[in-house]
Amino acid sequence: MFVRRVRRFARVVVSIRRCLHPSWWAYVLLGPASRGDYFAPVVHLNDEFEQASEMDLAGFKVETDTVAYRYAVRRSDIPKERE
Repeated sequence: MFVRRVRRFARVVVSIRRCLHPSWWAYVLLGPASRGDYFAPVVHLNDEFEQASEMDLAGFKVETDTVAYRYAVRRSDIPKERE
């Protein structure tokens, strides 16, 4: 009888832990992840949005510090002698 209660309690704990997990809630709210064809080639539209993104990114320069961390710096913030 004691073993049955422990097993029942264990089942309840497992179901509660599963219900509280964020990935379970994402699955419930958003549904299963839909994945497309992995082998299909990537299609670049070269539309106005992509051109605007490239222009925005052109305003940044990637720099590396002494411990090999990389970060982006706006080109307008870089002093002229350092560029």
